Amino acid sequence: MQNDTEWVRLATDVLDRPDLVDHPHFATNVARCANRTEVDRAVAAATEKLTSDEAAARLDAAGVANGRVNDVADVLHHPQLEDRWRSTRPRSDRFRGLRPPGHDPSWELPPARCRRSVSTPGRSWTSSGSPPTRSPELTAR
Repeated sequence: MQNDTEWVRLATDVLDRPDLVDHPHFATNVARCANRTEVDRAVAAATEKLTSDEAAARLDAAGVANGRVNDVADVLHHPQLEDRWRSTRPRSDRFRGLRPPGHDPSWELPPARCRRSVSTPGRSWTSSGSPPTRSPELTAR
């Protein structure tokens, strides 16, 4: 809880437990922190039969700050990420990758033009087929 006002809304409107508002173990943030196990038990008992969406709807309606904890599948299918997925076909199978936030598609080179360096002692190779170059730092040793 961010403050005592939110606790009142949570206890009354979400948990349907107005008796918790003035209870000495819950009335202040200091008391709730000291009695965290009891707070957790009261919240769990009131919300255990709710789905995540139902709990979020109640919290939103009561004006209580909340956020969802997503699993990996939820993150991969999150609406905010839908436009940032790109697919590519490397030498093996197809895979998907996420563009970073704020990515401008005009910055992207076509995959065939990307170069990857491969180093071996004394020589530097590129996957684009460029001839190897001698590396004076490595061959001088």
